[in-house]
Amino acid sequence: MLSWITDYLDKVSRNPSKFNKNIKNQCRLIKELINRKDIEYKEADPIAFEKFCHYFTHQKGDWAGQPFVPDDLQRFIIACVLGIKYYDKKYNQWLRYFRQAHIFVARKWGKSFLISAFALWFLGFDKENGAEVKIVAGSKEQSSRLFKTVKASLKTSKMLMSFFKIRYNKDSCAEEIYCIDKNNMECIFTYTSGRGKYADGDNNSTVIADEIHQITNVEVFDSKITGQGARKQPMAFVISTAGITPNSLYERLYESNSIFLEKKKYGENDRVFALMFGIDIEDEIEDDTKWIKANPSLEEGRPTIQYLKQQLNNSKDDPIALASFIAKHLNRQIGAVMSYYSMPEINKCLTNITKDKFYDTYATGGVDLASTMDLCNATAKILLEDGKSIILQAYFIAQDCLERNSKNDKQDYQRFTCLKTENDITSRLVIITQGATVDYHYVTQWFVNLRDEYKINFLKIGYDKAMANYWVADMVENGFAHEKVTFDKDNRVESRDFGILTPCYQGIGLDPAIRITKGLFELQKYIIDKSNVLLRYCFWNVKVTSNNDNKLSVSKAKSTGHIDGCIGIFNSEIAYIRAKELYCNENDYDNYIPEYFKI
Repeated sequence: MLSWITDYLDKVSRNPSKFNKNIKNQCRLIKELINRKDIEYKEADPIAFEKFCHYFTHQKGDWAGQPFVPDDLQRFIIACVLGIKYYDKKYNQWLRYFRQAHIFVARKWGKSFLISAFALWFLGFDKENGAEVKIVAGSKEQSSRLFKTVKASLKTSKMLMSFFKIRYNKDSCAEEIYCIDKNNMECIFTYTSGRGKYADGDNNSTVIADEIHQITNVEVFDSKITGQGARKQPMAFVISTAGITPNSLYERLYESNSIFLEKKKYGENDRVFALMFGIDIEDEIEDDTKWIKANPSLEEGRPTIQYLKQQLNNSKDDPIALASFIAKHLNRQIGAVMSYYSMPEINKCLTNITKDKFYDTYATGGVDLASTMDLCNATAKILLEDGKSIILQAYFIAQDCLERNSKNDKQDYQRFTCLKTENDITSRLVIITQGATVDYHYVTQWFVNLRDEYKINFLKIGYDKAMANYWVADMVENGFAHEKVTFDKDNRVESRDFGILTPCYQGIGLDPAIRITKGLFELQKYIIDKSNVLLRYCFWNVKVTSNNDNKLSVSKAKSTGHIDGCIGIFNSEIAYIRAKELYCNENDYDNYIPEYFKI
């Protein structure tokens, strides 16, 4: 029934605080998809599958012995996966739109039981000639556990046992479930490991990947997918909690799904249904009001809030146990990288900036000084009395690297040297320096120009100490004093003077700036010139990760391109925080300007 979809979409819309960004995005995409003229919802398969589920009985807990009746979320999954269809001209029939379903959810939801029903459905009732269903997991033991779950469910039903049979395959040294289809072809369901060598030549109609946070040999999964090319309605059903294993299949699929879920609508090749439950990256781990985002059946007691609180309490003093709690019960992959910023929110901050808006103002600044073949960024955060900030930027690139970087980055950096905007600052988005490396003196002169020609009074300018010695000396020589820092050992507190240049710790030291920047974009507190396409390019590329303490940092290794403009803004926000501590001190009347520090 289409209501299985629309009712759940309404539930998410009515209760936005109970769902994370990824779930909201997936629901938005589904709403757009089912309203297309070339897409139809066919209810026959979802209704038949829901009835098929009743043949299964719960094996454990309060529902032991009772038939499996899908809840509203499970009906939503069933309806989307089996009911949303497009017309295939080659086969002259309506086929399933989705070829993959990725369900990422915390423990105790009952995911293994749902997938058992899907496994046998795809084996015997999917109308796929000679169906082959295979489980892939992090180890053969893990995949065999899921197989045993399916086998145990199968044995509870006389009707199912009359149709499906169980046997031992001596060649693979593993049990199989099999049946005979209407064309007298054998259909086989078995399992394998996600850690061994992958084999070409598979002809799986359905791949079931379980607990993929343990799969590091992603080629095994890829080989199963590419082996489905001859199938009319291939399906890869992935179901998993998060984990703590780096570079896992979970991490890869989470990253790719997060990107396409940001789209306005499904593209031609987007055939993944991705329900990725979990707390949002900005959510505090101990805030139990957010745990429902990872545990969609929490209100029904699967699991109970008391159980989760006890699990957290038991893990607080053990970093390994805490990491496991975050991954398994809050469904946050430890160390996983993700897209953190919303392009639509950033686009709302774009406008035309004229000179009069930033002339004779206060500002904080930030820089990201480049390596020899990289871009370099300088950022000015102009402080306005209404709490908003104008972001001015310049990007610097060495002449000898211009052609190569323009080609690699697919950006016409030469064009950005003269955009013909109302003023010279926004017009010269890119400044080319002579030679093979960026000359940092050009960065200094950009700040000097803002100070002397545009009367911008810089309160603090943040920078990363790496590669900054020459630039700091040049800035000091041009009148930008370096701050002096004293440290109170008894109270473990740093005190800073009114010097302008302030070193910023990178890594998790940028955590407050990363969070503040996201909030300012969402509140439209930034004002950015429309011509600054490189800022949007950098925020599209940047990837963010979190640690056990919920501290955010930039993953430069996993970011997909230049992120210099992001780092410049982050350092300007650290500079803003430090300036606020100084210039909002009521006891220092001569330097008291609280009207510029409303955020």
